[in-house]
Amino acid sequence: MSVIQLSNVAGKIPTVSQLLTTDTGMGYNRVDGLFYALRINGNSKQVICIGASINPTAIHARLHDINSIDDHNPVEPENRGKILGTDPETGGIVFVSGLIPEGEKSSAIHAGKFGEMSLSDDYLFLCVKTGTAGNAIWKRTSLHQT
Repeated sequence: MSVIQLSNVAGKIPTVSQLLTTDTGMGYNRVDGLFYALRINGNSKQVICIGASINPTAIHARLHDINSIDDHNPVEPENRGKILGTDPETGGIVFVSGLIPEGEKSSAIHAGKFGEMSLSDDYLFLCVKTGTAGNAIWKRTSLHQT
């Protein structure tokens, strides 16, 4: 099994089958800089985009089809340092904290919202199913020092 499904092809989105073969249910397109996760809701499984890499300058410009980052309006002070996410209820684009909180997560004892993440010294934790403690599903992938 692989820890995460990787792609080097622009526009390539991992399939449900590919993400089922990973330890984390996650994929990453290196060219587009986009992260994908497997969403499981009952018997339904789908692949959704959960965000962009930390340095998405070129990707952001490409998404807006602008000529340079100088064409982008400045970000308001209250949103500086935050990243874009989606509101799980409305699907709208919102600014969310760019920082991932610390702490290990366990499906048995922690509630979670889909896409929520947490870090420990050795693992990245990702909630793949929203729920209360005992009902949320958390997955983890190991972090290796480089």
